[in-house]
Amino acid sequence: DLPGTLAEIRRVLKPDGKLIFIEHVRSGGIAGRMQDITQPVYGWVAAGCHWNRRTELAIRDAGFRFERIDRSKLSAMRAISGIARRAAP
Repeated sequence: DLPGTLAEIRRVLKPDGKLIFIEHVRSGGIAGRMQDITQPVYGWVAAGCHWNRRTELAIRDAGFRFERIDRSKLSAMRAISGIARRAAP
C-alpha cells in the first residue's frame, strides 16, 4: 500500500524532517511495458516487490516536495534516489 505508507510517513515526519529514499522504478517505453506484463510473476518471485511502480509520482502525490532527486539506471532497470520534505499544506 504505497499511498498509505507515504501518507503515514508524512503524518509522523517532524516538520523539519526529511524522507530519504532509493527505489527502482518503472522504465519507459517497451522496457516499462515488459515490467507491467511480467509484474505478477516477478512480484511473486521477489516477495511482493513491485518493479514497475511510478514512485516519483507517488511521493509527489503524497504531499512531498523534492529537495534532491537523482535518476539512474541499475542494469536494465531505472532507479531514483533523493530527499523529499513535507510540502506546505
